[in-house]
Amino acid sequence: WLDTRHAPDTLPMVADGRPVGALVLEHPGKAPGVERRVMGVVAQAAGMAALNLRNSVLLRRVQDLAERDALTGVANRRSFQESLERVVAASADLRDTVAAVLFIDIDDFKIINDTLGHAAGDDLLVSITERIGGLVREGDIVARLGGDEFAVLTEDLPDLRRARSMAE
Repeated sequence: WLDTRHAPDTLPMVADGRPVGALVLEHPGKAPGVERRVMGVVAQAAGMAALNLRNSVLLRRVQDLAERDALTGVANRRSFQESLERVVAASADLRDTVAAVLFIDIDDFKIINDTLGHAAGDDLLVSITERIGGLVREGDIVARLGGDEFAVLTEDLPDLRRARSMAE
C-alpha cells in the first residue's frame, strides 16, 4: 500500500560501512515521539538485514570458491569427485544411460610455463577450458583436476557414441 500524501522515510542498509540496500518505510500520520522510537527499531532491523544479506553473499562466495577452480571457473577436483559419486550412485537404478568420464592431460604443459611464463600458461588453461566447455552440453560437468589435467563427466547411451565423439 502506498500513500502518496506522505513522504516515505528511507533507511540505508549498511554492512561494514558499505551500502547494500535501502528500506523504505511508508507511514500515515505523525506522532513525533512514537515515530522516532519506531524509526530507531526499524533502523536496527535494517542494519541486521544488511548484515544478514552481506553474510549470505559471503557464504555463497566461499561455497563457490570451495567448489570451483579459481583460474578457470569450472568445477575443481573435490566438486568433480562429489558429482561422480552422485552419478554413480544414481546410475545403479538406471539402465538406459551410463556415465562417461573423459580425462584430458595436456602433454608437455610445463614447457609453456618454463618458456613463456605462468601468465601465458594460465591463458592457455583458460582457453582450453573454454574449448572443452564448447563441446559439452548443459548438465555435463567440466572440471580442472589440477595443473594441466581436466575431466568431463557426462551421461550417455550405453553405446557411448556421444562420449566417443566428444573425446575425438
